[in-house]
Amino acid sequence: MTRPLTIEPTPDVPAAPPVGHTATALRADIQALRALAVAVVVVFHVWPDVLPGGFVGVDVFFVISGFLITGHLVREVDRSGRVALAQFWARRAVRLLPASLTVLAASLIAIVLWVPKTLWDQFLGSITASVLYVVNWRLASDSVDYLAAENVPSPVQHFWSLSVEEQFYVVWPVVVLGAVLVAARLGLARRAAIVGVLGAIVAASFVFSVWFTRSDPSQAYFVTPTRAWEFGLGALLALVPAVSVSAVLRRWLGWAAVVVIVVCAFTYGAVAFPGWIAVIPCAATIVALALDSDDAPRSIGAAGRIAPIRFLGAASYSLYLWHWPFIVLYPYAVGSDLGSVSRWVVLVLSVVAAWASLRLIEDPVRHHPRVESARPAVLLLATVGAMALVLGGVGLARAELDRELESIRTAEQAALDAVEQAAEEAGEVGSTPLTDCRGAAALDPDLDCPTNAEGVALVPSPLTAVDDVLFPVCMAKTRVSELRVCEVGVPAETATATVAVIGDSHARHWRGAIEHLAEQEGWRVLVMLKGSCPFNSTSRATDNNLSTSCDAWNENVHRELESRDDVTAIFVSASSLNRFQSDDDDSLAAGAAGYLETWSRLPESIEHVIALRDIPRPQPDNLECVQESSPEQRIEPGRCSRAAVDALLPDPMEVAALRADVDPRVRLVDLNHLFCEDDRCLVVVGNTTIYRDGHHMTASFARSLAPYLAAELPTF
Repeated sequence: MTRPLTIEPTPDVPAAPPVGHTATALRADIQALRALAVAVVVVFHVWPDVLPGGFVGVDVFFVISGFLITGHLVREVDRSGRVALAQFWARRAVRLLPASLTVLAASLIAIVLWVPKTLWDQFLGSITASVLYVVNWRLASDSVDYLAAENVPSPVQHFWSLSVEEQFYVVWPVVVLGAVLVAARLGLARRAAIVGVLGAIVAASFVFSVWFTRSDPSQAYFVTPTRAWEFGLGALLALVPAVSVSAVLRRWLGWAAVVVIVVCAFTYGAVAFPGWIAVIPCAATIVALALDSDDAPRSIGAAGRIAPIRFLGAASYSLYLWHWPFIVLYPYAVGSDLGSVSRWVVLVLSVVAAWASLRLIEDPVRHHPRVESARPAVLLLATVGAMALVLGGVGLARAELDRELESIRTAEQAALDAVEQAAEEAGEVGSTPLTDCRGAAALDPDLDCPTNAEGVALVPSPLTAVDDVLFPVCMAKTRVSELRVCEVGVPAETATATVAVIGDSHARHWRGAIEHLAEQEGWRVLVMLKGSCPFNSTSRATDNNLSTSCDAWNENVHRELESRDDVTAIFVSASSLNRFQSDDDDSLAAGAAGYLETWSRLPESIEHVIALRDIPRPQPDNLECVQESSPEQRIEPGRCSRAAVDALLPDPMEVAALRADVDPRVRLVDLNHLFCEDDRCLVVVGNTTIYRDGHHMTASFARSLAPYLAAELPTF
C-alpha cells in the first residue's frame, strides 16, 4: 500500500509530455490510480465475493511507490550527487507514522475494550510486529505453522503491505546510493549504474517470486523478496528515456490500463500470487504512469480532478489504514457478525475516519513549521519515541493478560488439587478422571454426573486451553517430508508393547488419551506425525508442494514400519476435512480407498490398527464464546454448542473402517457420544474445555477419554 508523498510538483508540462519526467505525487492521474487501488482493496475486504481479486490494488500501490520514490531519489542525486539518507528516512517517518501509529493505538484500545482475552496474545503480537514494520514476516511464518495458519485475522493484519513498503523505504535509498558510489569509482554514468543495479534486483526478485509462489504460495504472498520487483518496475520507469505520445493515445491507453486492473480485480481469486500473474496489473500500472495523462482531456488524469476521486486519492493511505480495523473490530464491539447493513456502516466509518486522519493528523503534522524545520535526527528520535509509546501500551495490556492467566492457573491447580484430595480420601489414588465427573465422564450414561457443575472452575480455561498440549510436539511441518520419530511412554526395555501414533494434527491430539493408557498398561509409544498430512495412499487435493511432501512422508512411514518388528499396534486418525485427489471429484471415496490401501500395505508384525474417528468440528470461535458466556464459570452449553448434523462431518477413515471386506486388523473407535448430547455437540463437558482452538482437543479432555478408549481396544 502506498501513500501521498511530500514531493514538490514539477513545473507546467506541455500537452504531450515526455514519458517518465514527471514523477510527482500530485499528478492527478496518479491520484486517480491511488483512488482505484484503494477502492478495489476496500471492496475486496468488505465484499470479498464481489471483487475476489481486489488484492491487486496493493500491487498497484507498490509500483506507484517505486516510481515516485526513485524519481525523488534520482533528482536528489542529479542535484547534489548524493542521497541524504537521514533526511529521506525522517521525511518518510513524518509522513507515514503519525497516522499509522494512531491506528495501531486505536486498535489496541479497541482490543482491550471489546475483544475476548482468548485473542489478546495473537492480536497484541500483531500490533508489536506492525509497530516494528515486520508483520509481513510474522504472517509468512504463521502461514507455514500448521497450528497458527488458522488464526483469526487480526485488526492490523493489513499492515503486512505497509511493512513491505517500509522495508523498501529503508533499503531502496541505500541501493541507489550504492549504485552512485559504484558509478563514481568506476567512472560510469550515474543513471546507467542505477538502472543496472535496479534491473538486476528486479530480475532476481521476479525469478524468485515465480519460483517461490509455485513452491510455497502461502509464504510467497507476504515476504518482501517476492514483491521487490514490483517496486523495481516503477523505479525503472522513473529512469528510462522519455517518448512523446499523442493526447488521444494517452487517453485511450490510460483507460485501457484501468480496465485491465479492474478485470484483474474481478477475475483473480484462488490464484497463486504474486508470481508471474502479478505482471498483468503491474504492467497496466506502468502503462498508466508512463502515459502521464495528467492534463489530457477525458483521461484518467481528468478523472483524478473530480472531487470524490481526488479526495479518495489523497486519503488513500488513511482509508487503507482505517478500513481493516473497522472490519475486524466492529463485530466484537456490537456483538454480531457483519451483515449487509453493517458492512455499509463499516465503509462509512472508514471513510469518515480517513477524512479525519488526513485533516487532523497527517496534514497538520507534516506541514507544521517546527516539523518542517526540525533536524532529521530530532524527527527520527521523535518517531522512535512514538513507537515506544505504542509498544508500552502493548506491554501494559500483556501485563494485564499475564496477571489474569496467573490467577486462572492458580484456580486450575486448586481445582486439580481438590480432585486429588478427594481421590486420596476415597482411597483411589491414581484413579481416572471419573473420580470427580470431570471431562468425558460427565456424559457417561452409567454415571450420575451433571454435564457441567455450577461454580466449578474450567480446566483448562478458554485462556489457557491453547497451551494445553503434550510435549514434545514431534510433528513434521506441512512442507517437510522427512519422518521424525519420537518415543514417549515406558522405556523399551520394560515396555509390555510398542505402539505407534500416526497421522496429522488430529492424530496428535489423541496423544493425551494414548499416553495416559501407556502409563497404565506399560506401552512404549512411537509418535509419527506431520501437519495436514493423513496416513493415506491417496494424494491430498492441495497445493503441489504440500501434496508431494505428504506423499513422500507417507512412504517414509511405511519404510519405518517395515524396518522394525517391535510395533504391534498403531493408532491412526486425521482431520475429516482433508481433501483427496479424485477423477470424479469424490474426495470421500478417494480418501477411504487410500486408507484401505495404506492399511493393506502394513507389515504382518502390526496386529492391530485402531482407526480413531475424527471428533466433532465446533464453531471456529468456540473459545471466545466460552470466555464470553462463562466469565464466572457459569457454563451455557447451548450457546456455544453446534448441531451434531453440522459438527459430525463425514470421515473417510470411518467409511474405510466400516467396509465389509476391511482388513480384520482394523478396529474403528468412535467416542463422539462423549462430545455430544441431545443432538448438540458441546465445547465444555465435565467442566473441561474440549478444544484448544477451532478443531483440536485439549490434552486434558483427551486424557479424560482414556478409560473409554481402553474399553474399545483389543488386548495388545
